[in-house]
Amino acid sequence: TLSFANNSTFAAEVDSTVSLSAGADLQKVTGDLNLAGTVNLTLIDLATGGTAVAFAQNTVFSLINYTGAWNLGKFSYSGIALNDGDSFTSGLNIWQIDYDATSGGSNFTGEYVAGNFVNITAVPEPASLLVGGLGLLTLLRRRRG
Repeated sequence: TLSFANNSTFAAEVDSTVSLSAGADLQKVTGDLNLAGTVNLTLIDLATGGTAVAFAQNTVFSLINYTGAWNLGKFSYSGIALNDGDSFTSGLNIWQIDYDATSGGSNFTGEYVAGNFVNITAVPEPASLLVGGLGLLTLLRRRRG
C-alpha cells in the first residue's frame, strides 16, 4: 500500500526530450493507493537549457500503477484540489488527471501490473478548441453558400 499523509508531496518528473516510453516517472504499487488530506502534486519537465517542448495532444503518462483500491483521495496542484477528470497546467501542457484508469499510458509499459492507474493526459488548451470549432463552423458555412 502507498499512503500519502496530509501535506505530503508526490514529485513526478517528465522529460519532453526523450521517447515517450521513458518520458515520465512511474510508481508501481502492489496494494492500495491512499491520499489523505492535501497531497501536493508537482510535475517537473527535466528538459534543460530551453529544450522543453510541449507533449503532443492525447499523450498519456501513468504516474502510479496500483493493484488495490483507491481511497478516493485527491492530489492538489498549485493549491487547487484535483477531482477525477480535472485539468491543470504544468510546463507547456494542460494535463487532465484520471485516478482510476484501467489502462496505462506510454511510459514503462513493460513494467505495468494488472490493476489501475493514475494517468495524466495532455489535452488541448480551451482557446485552441474554440479556434478549431470556429474554423469548422466557417468551413461548414462556406460549403452551404
